Formats: sequence, C-alpha cells, structure tokens
Amino acid sequence: MRNSLILFVSLFSLFSCTSDDLLNNQVELQSKNVISIGNVSILQERNILSFNSMDEFRETVKKLGESRDLILGNYNQIITENENLKIVGFHSILDDYIAALSEADNYYDSEEHYKEFKDKYSNLYFPEYGDDYSVYLPVSDKNVAKLLNSNGEIEIAGTILNMKDITSYEQLVELGETMSENDIMLTTDEYLNGTPELTNGGDRRLKVRVYTQPGSSGVYEEIVVDVSFRKKGAFGAWYNYKSETTLGWVSGSFWSKSGFSSHDYKFARVFSNGSPVPFRGEMYVDFQGFRGEIVYFRVDI
Repeated sequence: MRNSLILFVSLFSLFSCTSDDLLNNQVELQSKNVISIGNVSILQERNILSFNSMDEFRETVKKLGESRDLILGNYNQIITENENLKIVGFHSILDDYIAALSEADNYYDSEEHYKEFKDKYSNLYFPEYGDDYSVYLPVSDKNVAKLLNSNGEIEIAGTILNMKDITSYEQLVELGETMSENDIMLTTDEYLNGTPELTNGGDRRLKVRVYTQPGSSGVYEEIVVDVSFRKKGAFGAWYNYKSETTLGWVSGSFWSKSGFSSHDYKFARVFSNGSPVPFRGEMYVDFQGFRGEIVYFRVDI
C-alpha cells in the first residue's frame, strides 16, 4: 500500500470538446477549489475549509486517522503511519506547528530571539511551564489540526468554528505530549516498560514510555513505545527539536525515525485463541543526542 493518502481536486464531467472550452472549464473548476477526501467533498475559500455538516467533518477526520499502512504478524513487525499528510494548496495550523519546530533551533539562543519566535507563531501554544519552553500544537487531535486554518478555524454548515482546545499544561500531560514524570516501574538493574527522564552531557533529555491504546483499521490494540526527547537552549529553556532515534530488540530487529519528538513506534497486538500474546523482551534506544550511549530497558506488557 502507499504510505500517503492522495488528496486531489475533484473534477466534474467536461462536456465541450474544444481546447478553448476545455481550458475555460478547468479554470472555473480550479477556482471553486473542491477537495475530495474519501466520499466527502470539501470547499476551500479564503483559506478555510467548509463542510456541509459536522458528520462530514467527523468522517473526514476518521479517514485521515486511517491513512496508514499496517504490517501485521509478530512483534518483529511494526505499524508505519502517514505522519506527513498535507492537503496540497491549503495551509493548516499543523503546517505552522511543523514549521515552528523546524525553526526552533534558530530562536532558543537568547531570550530576545525566543520572544521573536513567540510573536511569529502566536497562533500556537507556549505554556512556559517550569523549564519547558517548547512550542505546542493548541489542538488535541492532529488529524483535526490538518483541516484547520492558521487561526484554528473551520466552517461547518455556514458557521465558522474555532477548534483550538488546548489551554493548559495539564492537558498536554494527559495527551503524553510533554516529558513530565509518570510512574515507571524499576527493577534492580534495569528499567521496565519505559525509563525515567535521562540526561547526557547536560543539554539533552530522553524518556521512554511503553503503553497500549485502542487500534484501528483492523488492529484491535496497539503497543506504543514512545521515545521523547528535548534539547536545552539559552536561559535554561528546554524545547522540542528534530533528531534521530533507533529502537530495537536486543539481538533482533530494529527501526529508525527522524523528526521531532516524540517518535512513536507502534506494534499491532498479537492475539492467540482470543488472548493477547505478551509483548516481552529486552529493547534499546539509540538517541542521536546521546552521542553513542545506548539506553536499554525491558518490556513486559
């Protein structure tokens, strides 16, 4: 299967055969800017997407969430997701968030530059909680954010709605977007089902969480190995940035990702005779920011 959902301009039947009429028809259709996702046709005007009903909007969000390839089988196989889906010709608040993360390294070298960063992306969320000065997406569902303009707006049945719904740091913690402490079970010499917050060299942080969540597209349950990281800038500020990680079974399969935190490695839960097969063994994370120091942990979930 292809790794991305193809979004295309919906074309109606063209009845004229002359080249001039054909050109006129194409210009007229393009000016209407109708985008089709699944069975839903979406009108784009003034850089805002318009839906006929809330049901159509929810159907589209669901379709975007299912735009991934599933590799099923044993625990040496992984679920790969379409994380870079973009609607061509439409600029969303998620595009702003990705752009902000891409530029973050240029703005955390001084308080003055950081203030410029906040002004430039004032439509995003800067909680400034403790030493966490990272920028966050103010929308809890990234699939929803793909459909919202830079102001977080969408039009449904003729009414413009603002769908920003993140207003507190506690919400980010509940969504697993932060690196706040949570309960990690520790054995004598190793970490179990994740790690506490780890540092290396004083300017990089890493944290691993292992948990389950409901699946979709034929998967009943997913096992997530969530690898989160941060970088330290000036004035004690920690922020999200682009890096590389590798997750692997000790003496077994491994996978790599490049991009912003977090890197979520997802496995389809295997069932045998109606019962879940344990996800169990020794794993490791090789984080670029740790300069070759490997983090080992045990999973049993």
